Amino acid sequence: MLFLVSNILVFLAVATFFYAYFGIDKSEDLDKKSGIEGIRQWSEETQLIKAFVPLTKIFKPLTDLIPVPSFIERRYQGWIVSSGFEVFISVRDLISLQFALCVLGFLLANFALEGINIVVVTVLGFFFPVLWVHQAAKERRLQILRELPSAVDAIALSVGAGLEFNESIARLLKQQSDSKTKVKSPLMMELRIYLQNVRIGMGRSEALTEMANRIDNQDIHSFTGILIQADKMGASISETLIQQSARIREERFVAAEKAGAVASQKMMLPMMIFVFPLVFAIIILPMVLQYIFSS
Repeated sequence: MLFLVSNILVFLAVATFFYAYFGIDKSEDLDKKSGIEGIRQWSEETQLIKAFVPLTKIFKPLTDLIPVPSFIERRYQGWIVSSGFEVFISVRDLISLQFALCVLGFLLANFALEGINIVVVTVLGFFFPVLWVHQAAKERRLQILRELPSAVDAIALSVGAGLEFNESIARLLKQQSDSKTKVKSPLMMELRIYLQNVRIGMGRSEALTEMANRIDNQDIHSFTGILIQADKMGASISETLIQQSARIREERFVAAEKAGAVASQKMMLPMMIFVFPLVFAIIILPMVLQYIFSS
């Protein structure tokens, strides 16, 4: 009886997932929503979130009753915002998704596995959504840092030509939207949100601080902080942007050197285990065989 119930639950869970992924219209118009939702589009990653929406709705009433510590909510919210998913998923949705994948993992593991493997799959199902959002936020920050120097150079060039800072950002965004490239740029998205905040009445300093808090990266905090100080002290924004662009490039170069040094150290052990013995065998083995057959 238990085996039959487990099979039924597994079938329902898999059917719900495939219905969610293939049955929901993926061209949903986000322009109906207010705020920053109108400038976002569904990507491949957000389609995965959308696929699990029916599962999150099943567990949402339960998770709404569970008290969640405030520090966990703040951490989850920070990861969701930094990953760019705040339009598509809330903290409670993420927690619901944790429980949904935990139960789904348990049912699938109970159907195909046994023993400790069931516990492992269940635990992985619970923590997978959080790890996935955290990794998405980390990769998005790195992409923003890679794009930042070129964007800052373009903004500095426009400011030096006489445009105001916000107008320079708007010009950069227009150039990016008019280009034929289809590569999604998280930095351009954050700059659009910055301009939108300015247009609804937020001050430049406050909008820059909000952008830095959204991205949640120390380099971005430092960059926006210097811009805010330069704005308050009346310093040249163009010169400040050029200096910051050079500083960011230099820091990236130093970080790349450190990463290369660490990678070379990590490669030593595999080389000593797998590569060096083969090299020694290739060099010494012919000599050994020649000595054996010649004696």
